[in-house]
Amino acid sequence: MITNGYYYDDDDDDDSDVMLMMIIVTDHDCTISWFHYFIHNICFISIFLGLQHIYEAENGLDGYELVKKHHEDNDDFDFIITDNQMPVMDGITSVTKIREIGYQHEIIMITGDCLVQDQTNMVNCGVNTILLKPIDKDKLFALLNL
Repeated sequence: MITNGYYYDDDDDDDSDVMLMMIIVTDHDCTISWFHYFIHNICFISIFLGLQHIYEAENGLDGYELVKKHHEDNDDFDFIITDNQMPVMDGITSVTKIREIGYQHEIIMITGDCLVQDQTNMVNCGVNTILLKPIDKDKLFALLNL
């Protein structure tokens, strides 16, 4: 199931602001809830970054299909945050397929997989940054240049 989890609408009419889009791909409701809490309760992050849309996908296949659709429409996500261990399609397979269609932007993988070989596989498939669970909001802030 793919849903538009959050919409930020800047009321001013200045179209010069760059509005960003991201997608969170995970099957864990608690991770989705954490991101929604993070964005809603620390709301300046969405304003500061100019986040327009935050999409959700509950597995790697849904995430891949949504990224592919946006890529084909020349409307790429500015960054992807994805889990690794998911049903239907895991994060490594999803990221591999996403890179194969030509997606060039940042991919952040959140994972509990702390083995060096697992993380090497993540980097080799095209992940730019790995964040270990539990997610440290300060590390996420640093990644997003806050």
